[in-house]
Amino acid sequence: MKKNIFFVVFFMLILLSAGLYFITEYIYKDRVNANINSLKETSLSVIEMISPEIKASFLKADDIALLYNIEKISKLNNMSDAFIINNDMEILIHNDSTKWNKKFDEQIYQKAVETKNKLIQNISDYKFLYSLPINESSTLCVNISLDKIINDYNSFRIKLYIIFGILVILILFLLSKMLKFFFLRPFNKAKQYLAMNETKKKTIYWELIDMARKDMITESSQITDEQLDKENIKELFNFASENIFKQENDVLAILDASTKLLYCKDKEKNIFEEQKLNTHIVNATTNVEIIKNVSEIVEKAAKAQEIELSMLNLNIKIIPVNNRKNIFIGIIIKGNFVGI
Repeated sequence: MKKNIFFVVFFMLILLSAGLYFITEYIYKDRVNANINSLKETSLSVIEMISPEIKASFLKADDIALLYNIEKISKLNNMSDAFIINNDMEILIHNDSTKWNKKFDEQIYQKAVETKNKLIQNISDYKFLYSLPINESSTLCVNISLDKIINDYNSFRIKLYIIFGILVILILFLLSKMLKFFFLRPFNKAKQYLAMNETKKKTIYWELIDMARKDMITESSQITDEQLDKENIKELFNFASENIFKQENDVLAILDASTKLLYCKDKEKNIFEEQKLNTHIVNATTNVEIIKNVSEIVEKAAKAQEIELSMLNLNIKIIPVNNRKNIFIGIIIKGNFVGI
């Protein structure tokens, strides 16, 4: 039962983890995509607001104003670089002074210069290049990077994983407690009850054996404990305790599968003259009908049926007993006086 509970909890762990993983990823991607589009549009709007000032400064050859505006645009949120590049792929001005007069030969910059129109190109999932021609030979380029936003959302995703992880642990803890309370606890109680019942049956069995030995008129032939410990004999006496001993009987005998006496109660010796333990039926009684019917039952074994007889003012029942596997294990003979 504990193994079953473990497998249920383990299965729920996998199910909940998978479900919450997909929920977390859906929330993360939905928010990231929505915010990327919004921030991208916002960044482009800001660039287009400042770009006329840059263009004017460049055309007037106002280096101070031009440098100021390039620095200004590069320091805005989500902007990483701002520079002007000419048709020869040389950097005329850059917010990083170490890159002035250098050449950029990457294809993305070549395309920006050649297009002669506003252009947005993807550098990676969260990086873009916005280019805008200033005149026939120069182009303003701005690198837009949303990595900071993505890092913030990655932190948000980790927090979601932690929250959902705690939730999974809490659910599994409550589930295991509920399973133990509603299933394992009743199961253990049932096991204890069955164990007590088996102990009780075993105790009843040995009490019947002691009673059988005491009730015998002669005890010169005793059945050993080793014989009595056989499972078939136990089942035979348990059957008697549940079905026969609860009733009052004037004559009662229990025979094993070989028709030897295991118990006999017949003080007046109406049927059983010889009442020693381990005595065969043919030596225990001279009643031909009893011997004949017992023999027929033994021949039919597990298929034998109960037989009723009337003799000597006695109603007699000869009952074949089969175990749980339907194997013949013995016979019970009981009788009660009538008309007295």
